[in-house]
Amino acid sequence: MNLIDRYIVLVFARVFFICFLTLLGMYIVADFVNNFSELFSYGKTHGGLWRVLLGYYGPQVPWFFDLISRISALIAAVFAVTWLQRNNELVALMSAGISRWRIVKPLVISVIVVSVVAALNREAVIPRLAAPLARDARSYAGDRAETLHPRYDHATGIFLGGESVVPGKQQIDKPKFRLPSSLAARGTQLVANRANYVPKHANHPAGFLLIGVSQPARVNSMTTLRLDGKPVVFAPADTDWLEADQLFVASDLPFSYLEEGHAWRQFSSTLNLIRGARNPSLDYGADVSVTIHSRFVQPVLDVILLFLGLPIVLSREARNPFMAAGSCLFIVTLFLVVVLAFQVMGMNYLIRPALATWCPLMIFIPLAMVMSEPLRR
Repeated sequence: MNLIDRYIVLVFARVFFICFLTLLGMYIVADFVNNFSELFSYGKTHGGLWRVLLGYYGPQVPWFFDLISRISALIAAVFAVTWLQRNNELVALMSAGISRWRIVKPLVISVIVVSVVAALNREAVIPRLAAPLARDARSYAGDRAETLHPRYDHATGIFLGGESVVPGKQQIDKPKFRLPSSLAARGTQLVANRANYVPKHANHPAGFLLIGVSQPARVNSMTTLRLDGKPVVFAPADTDWLEADQLFVASDLPFSYLEEGHAWRQFSSTLNLIRGARNPSLDYGADVSVTIHSRFVQPVLDVILLFLGLPIVLSREARNPFMAAGSCLFIVTLFLVVVLAFQVMGMNYLIRPALATWCPLMIFIPLAMVMSEPLRR
């Protein structure tokens, strides 16, 4: 990397971090003002306000980076080129026989680096922070009852419902599980005071321990219910580790599936999404298929967006950075509208999910090749 490359990369990095930190600061301030009372009350009982702010907003930084990095990278690249034009440095470099492509090459590499970092952040960092990211300021500590998102366990046919869920305890309050006809030997419902999620153990599979069972009646005399010879609802009469008022419902449905609603899709890694697609207890719809495909397409779309934005600045040779930013804003808006439109069609089964995520590439790659002609001069 020569002196000119280092200079261009430095300008890009400076604008990128200023843009990202400015947008992040605006988001945090607006959110803090909106949730001040909840965060302040938690600060009294959880080690002080600053500790609560760090614990609440810290996990949101990787999420916000994933949300805004591609736009910040485009803005930084446009400003870097505009800065060279404004100071007549671009003309001087081209007069020295340096092509436009050689000048913008460090910017392209920088955007690719940002895209790779964003992908690593999305696959390795955000999934580890899924639980705090899924909570709002009112349930920062995870000790408050939240809305439960009822789900079917498609492997057993059991509908898992209840009054609410306590994320920090992995607990369902007032669970009400509806059984399929194949398991309805003692009724179609299991009702209890609470249900605790229990991971897989040597004595039993993963599932939910129902405590204080009120329905069916006389649960202490109930025997284990089986589906195709496999125990599904463990009963105390023939299960020595259950008490008289307890039942255990085997399920491979992750607790986060009940806790996070649709947010789990956003915060899961691609590998976990693919594993979930193979889980018989889960019934992934077209929306998850679109998400899986979009994870592979996104880095390419990030680079394509750069090749759509830079030629506008170079062809017009705009010296006003705000005019250049406005032109790129139009391109970004059009680009995102097209991408989102195809994803919505894929999620609603209007077209196949794979086609919905790959069609934007078929549209924008030829367009980017045509528009990037000024870069090859």
